[in-house]
Amino acid sequence: MELAVQYYDHFMNNSDPRVRHWTMMDSPGPTLFVAGVYLLTVLLFLPAYMKNRKPYKLTTVIRYYNILQIVSCVAIIYMGKYQPPRLRWTKDEGVHRASPRIRMPYEDYMRIVKPLDIE
Repeated sequence: MELAVQYYDHFMNNSDPRVRHWTMMDSPGPTLFVAGVYLLTVLLFLPAYMKNRKPYKLTTVIRYYNILQIVSCVAIIYMGKYQPPRLRWTKDEGVHRASPRIRMPYEDYMRIVKPLDIE
């Protein structure tokens, strides 16, 4: 138990102060809860749910998903090649490990495409 307390103190004292107010970043409790719910769902509930069912046929969905991934990757590569990066300094409170930051012009497109990347 003492080792767990030492790890907790180490991670909480050495964390980035800019992200302490973010959701699930103030303590390890919410992250452990989400991981526990995920493990229960995948290892216990879903196998029981699918026990007497036929497997789903997802070939059409997977085909369209793969086409979407290819188009997205080509678009990102095109934007990266023909739109050179612009340097933009962020206004952070104090200097920390992640400062200064270089912002790429296609970073907004990456935010749009990333939720579709579920591999």
